[in-house]
Amino acid sequence: MVGGAIAAALVLGGLLVAATIPHPSGAGAKRHAPGAREVSAESLEHAVIDQITRPRPAAAEGGGGGYRSEAWSVSIMEADVNAWLETRLGAWAASRGVSLGELGGTRVRFDEGAAYVFVPWRGVWGLTVVLTLDAPAAEGVPVKVGVRGVRLGLLPVPRRLVRSMLGEATSQAWARELAEAGTLTLSKREVGLEDGRRVRLVSAALRAGRLEVTCVTEKRGG
Repeated sequence: MVGGAIAAALVLGGLLVAATIPHPSGAGAKRHAPGAREVSAESLEHAVIDQITRPRPAAAEGGGGGYRSEAWSVSIMEADVNAWLETRLGAWAASRGVSLGELGGTRVRFDEGAAYVFVPWRGVWGLTVVLTLDAPAAEGVPVKVGVRGVRLGLLPVPRRLVRSMLGEATSQAWARELAEAGTLTLSKREVGLEDGRRVRLVSAALRAGRLEVTCVTEKRGG
């Protein structure tokens, strides 16, 4: 349960991290040297698991043994996410019966306030999706991922053509929603742990080269 949620978070982080690739070669994305990518991807997985499951001192005690921790933050680096996308994404998707096709070559870049997701299409590096992230620090407010624009090389791509491209590349509902509505609402801001604790997203922000995430760890009283 935790592993699936963590992997999903990594995929989302990877998509968000990819947003700044400025030209068809994709050379702008930060990447580790080939020999270091597998090590970096594994280290990222372990680091995310460690941060999510780590015991956290209580900032406030709740009734019946419940508690809430102080807010804690992590930075997910662009190069580490690209290493995970390159070495782990395909196997993760295949284990869940999902064929990514050309989407398996996705790379990402973070910029201030935006992420550029660079996706190969029909064997050509050049489809760039510019994403924004709205994750306000308010309970009950959903996280929203927005599409600022799509371009093929330097040319803007009409939304109807984006729908056609995504239809050929993937059958995932979230991809169709992004293409058709221009936003993706993530109403669930919590990850449940096996020991009864929950990690709740407080806020998230895109910065140059990294995704910054702030969370709290909570446990409801019995």
